[in-house]
Amino acid sequence: MPNMEKEVVDITIIGGGPVGLYGAYYAGLRGSTVRIIESLPQVGGRLMALYPEKYIYDVAGFPKIYAKDLINNLTEQALQYKPLLALDEKVTGMVFNDRDKTYSLITDKDNRYNSKTVIIAAGVGAFVPRKLDVKGIHDLEGRGVYYFVKDLNVFKDKRIVIVGGGDSAVDWALNLEKKAKHITLLHRLGRFQAHEDSIDKLLNSSVDVKFPYYEIKEVYGSERVEAVTYFNNKSGEENYLETDALLLNIGFLANLGPISEWGINIDKNSIKVNNGMETNLPGVYGAGDIVTHPGKLKLISTGAGEVAIAVNVAKNFIDPSAKVEPGHSSSKKKGKKTVLPDSAKTKQETKSKSITADRTYSGFEIIKIAIEEEKDGFNFYEKMMGKSLSPGVKEVFHSLQHEEEKHLAFLKNNLLPHFEKNKVNIQDEGEVVAYLERLNKSGIFEEKEELEKILDEITTDLEAIRLGIDLEKNAIGFYGKFFDSISQSEGKDVLKKLINEEKGHLEILRKLQASIMNKK
Repeated sequence: MPNMEKEVVDITIIGGGPVGLYGAYYAGLRGSTVRIIESLPQVGGRLMALYPEKYIYDVAGFPKIYAKDLINNLTEQALQYKPLLALDEKVTGMVFNDRDKTYSLITDKDNRYNSKTVIIAAGVGAFVPRKLDVKGIHDLEGRGVYYFVKDLNVFKDKRIVIVGGGDSAVDWALNLEKKAKHITLLHRLGRFQAHEDSIDKLLNSSVDVKFPYYEIKEVYGSERVEAVTYFNNKSGEENYLETDALLLNIGFLANLGPISEWGINIDKNSIKVNNGMETNLPGVYGAGDIVTHPGKLKLISTGAGEVAIAVNVAKNFIDPSAKVEPGHSSSKKKGKKTVLPDSAKTKQETKSKSITADRTYSGFEIIKIAIEEEKDGFNFYEKMMGKSLSPGVKEVFHSLQHEEEKHLAFLKNNLLPHFEKNKVNIQDEGEVVAYLERLNKSGIFEEKEELEKILDEITTDLEAIRLGIDLEKNAIGFYGKFFDSISQSEGKDVLKKLINEEKGHLEILRKLQASIMNKK
């Protein structure tokens, strides 16, 4: 039994590396409560554990920066929003709590951390360095045989042999060039796997590059490394070389560990996500080196973008009326707000000029707009029901179509007369009025024909469900803005009922989506 059940936060980030730290910062920027769970005793992940003295080249705004300095900057950035930290704890299990729709993350310290959503940013998962099975090497590990560099001074004025041809091997050769007495780099393949600019610098450096087809055959030494034999795996030629240190950079054996047992779709030891960084589990996202998706690049800068997307989608998952895209500070003007809620995004949005909130809307007008939106929902489920080949999906769409039909009748027969009789006006409420302006002109879609075009292009149940989720979010956002803008208690009660029902529809679609994805 867990010894402690922790308070519920909005987002729990598994992994305290650069991507996890940036995610914590960005989540704070979006007003979300955050907890980071990190298996190491300090934040920073692999960069701090293995490469604190290594230059990092793939971060925007820094021509190069030491890993430790990058982590210190990211930590300072994240801590301004006071995320909760659980360090030196490994997540061993994840359980969905159906009662309150949260996740419990259970650690090896027998703690239970509760969260509305989860972002997995655990790098490559649990990792161990790939080792060479050559004579003499294992006996000298820690005595001149290295897999990581934590202190550059260890190699000062030393003769070093570096093995590998990826970014780490090339970067370490360049990093240590001025520190070491002499560096020899051995690479067994016909090409390097590093960035082109780094390869050019290596080939024009003082490093003695043995390439291609060179490998270690044997390591010699009594108390410490004294020499190696290396050979050409094509010609068989062998050479003896005295050296003080052997640095192996031939990759890692990554292991997702318990993550692979949580019901998440996995592809070749990576978590599968869509373009919203969503896994197949509702409310669970991935970002950074641990995920795979079309066009994936394993860069720190890419991971930062991915985790920002994950945070935005998680924010919207928790509160469907929240914007997925919050906008930029440079696009906001002083005075009246004109930033649209996410639910109002349409093609019309990109064409329209800024709308000033200079008119009054009556409750009667707003309900008429709502009726049109509910009609869109009714037509959508009707058409998707006809296109689906799955009896289970058809049944869900039929049920939701019936729900939209009930909403239409309620709006026409109850709310419309109520708001016509009781004058409820919304004036000078920037976001709301701008939203209503757009809806009044075009509905959710630019024209009704646009909806038909989109529906005709849908070919799978998953595509239909995703659009249905968007439609339900639109409805929740619409009623939520209306609810927040009126003071009349009777009107608020009925709107609250509609909001809760739309949230119920959203939950049905999300469960259906998860069920289909789990079968793939």
